[in-house]
Amino acid sequence: MLYVKDEKSLKKSLIPSFPSPFLPENAWEKKVLKGKVVQTFLKRSFQAVGSPLKVYKALKELNKRGAIANDYPAFQKVAKVDGRYYWRMGNPGYPSKAFQRVFDNELNRVAPFKKSSGLRTIVLAITKKCPLACEHCFEWNNLNKKETLSLSDLIKIVSDYQEHGNTQFLLSGGEPMVRVKDLYKLLEAVDTEASDFWIYSSGFGFTREHAFGLKERGLRGVLWSLDHHEEEKHDSFRGYPGAFQAVMDSIGYAKEAGLVPGFSVCVRPEYIEPEDIEQLMELARQLGMVFIRILEARPTGRYQGKAVSLSEEQIEQLKKLYFRYNTDPEYWDYPILDWLDHQQRLAGCYGGGNRYLYIDTDGAIHACPFCSRKAANTLKQSPEEVIEALESNSCSLFGKSLI
Repeated sequence: MLYVKDEKSLKKSLIPSFPSPFLPENAWEKKVLKGKVVQTFLKRSFQAVGSPLKVYKALKELNKRGAIANDYPAFQKVAKVDGRYYWRMGNPGYPSKAFQRVFDNELNRVAPFKKSSGLRTIVLAITKKCPLACEHCFEWNNLNKKETLSLSDLIKIVSDYQEHGNTQFLLSGGEPMVRVKDLYKLLEAVDTEASDFWIYSSGFGFTREHAFGLKERGLRGVLWSLDHHEEEKHDSFRGYPGAFQAVMDSIGYAKEAGLVPGFSVCVRPEYIEPEDIEQLMELARQLGMVFIRILEARPTGRYQGKAVSLSEEQIEQLKKLYFRYNTDPEYWDYPILDWLDHQQRLAGCYGGGNRYLYIDTDGAIHACPFCSRKAANTLKQSPEEVIEALESNSCSLFGKSLI
């Protein structure tokens, strides 16, 4: 079966079909899961904070902050992959040590009981190398130059931030599969239970052997860059014939290995119409995707100086689709849309060392991948020094975080 609804959209690649990873809307397993998570939170809160009054105040504040950051409830849609449950992209799978650490970090923000609250997500660019020439590449000026970060540097960076409390690493580039042998060694050297590890990939070089090899060493999921639902347009955007087919092939390998699948999609003025997003969602549903991370185009990197930002009307249009697919029971088996820009319009910037930061291929620290200002260098400064330096770099788009 092909995902397309009309013959004019039919392209060369055959699109595979996979079972849905989502629990049905009224599944008993979903209700049991919610009860277990609440029980876990209560038990840990009493262990860490102590008195019932302090626990009540802490959980009340966490609920208040959650309502600011998320305008639809948790557990609205739940996917199950390899024995773990997923309902928000920023949360590690449940149950896991990494998930427990996320809650500890958030609890510590409102009722301090440990030294550091840690970060939630670090995007770590591990290589300058990439065979593609993507239209929107924000690392365009650094591509295919001599590597700065050695394997030992990568291990130290990850280990230092794990010790500080980080619970999710998104390994990017360049194309991280270019350094797949170092990926193996990195995952072997760090604690893959304390943090969830994902890679951003174009699908290039992602073979069945590598899918199983990375999974065995602790990789949790893959976010494939897919910037158009039509093969030829995606290949053109990526500057690489066969890029679409590489994604389709590697999804099958990842599914076999038990990795959590998702797409990372750059939305821009020419790819934002409802029919485009609807076709993308049909494709993603057929492929059994768990998440679709929406990235709004920014005038940085190869887009420097170009008018690529969405209009207010386009943002509102996308918001309607975001709520439809994330909250309407009719779409229970469609992927969860993760739209960080939308959350930050509600709650302020999560970057700048608040809950995430970006480490580029030279080890330089940025508030986020789209922020060109370098605030510090992780090869020279500790996580504590880095976060202190970032606190003075307020976000010009979203302002300081409210939570």
